[in-house]
Amino acid sequence: MPGIPPSGTPEAVAFSISFWSALYSGAIYSVITGLIVGLLMWFIQVWAEARRLRHDYSREVGILKDKLRAIVDQPDVLSIDSAEQSAPPAAKEVYESLQLSLIEEWAKTLPASQEFTQTLQKFHESYSAFLVNARKLDYYLKQAIRNHNGGQGIITPNDKTNHAYFVGRIHYSSTDALLHWLDRSPEAYDRLEETHRILIEDSEVKKSLKPYRKSLSDVTEALRSLRDFLAMR
Repeated sequence: MPGIPPSGTPEAVAFSISFWSALYSGAIYSVITGLIVGLLMWFIQVWAEARRLRHDYSREVGILKDKLRAIVDQPDVLSIDSAEQSAPPAAKEVYESLQLSLIEEWAKTLPASQEFTQTLQKFHESYSAFLVNARKLDYYLKQAIRNHNGGQGIITPNDKTNHAYFVGRIHYSSTDALLHWLDRSPEAYDRLEETHRILIEDSEVKKSLKPYRKSLSDVTEALRSLRDFLAMR
């Protein structure tokens, strides 16, 4: 073939060495170039995705802040129907609003929003603990009230009043105000107080009271911190 020295000659050996060296070096160069280009494209994609996430998360955080401002801007009305409902209404609404929020992802992606995400995480943890303790207290209260009332031949619908009275006694210093809240006459005081004294000595109820009070205090403080943060920003 023209341009290729005859096989076995020194020229053929030199040509072979030169040819294969050029081929190998070209292949290696192509591989290295391909890797560099591939890595560069990957870095560009990662950077673009991170930028898009920061933009999306910043928008989501802004929307959530506006929503929470409207929620926390309401009075802390006390409900005594149950221990679970005794937290401020705003606390429950905030908690429900956070259920689908990517708080941990925001914390990692938006360093400038860390104070906000930390405030949200603290609130979420506090309210989650409150739910556990309040539901436990409600459960043992319900059992103790039914055991007591059932033994006296009092029908189940009356249990709700005893339940509300017990929760109310935790929060109200004035029993007159509590009776007014429950729409009960002063004559009902002795019976309600007697049941309350029995309930307060129930071992499971007594054991559940302290965690409930502590977690309710924590939720109230976490809600106050969130209000203060949103008021300043």
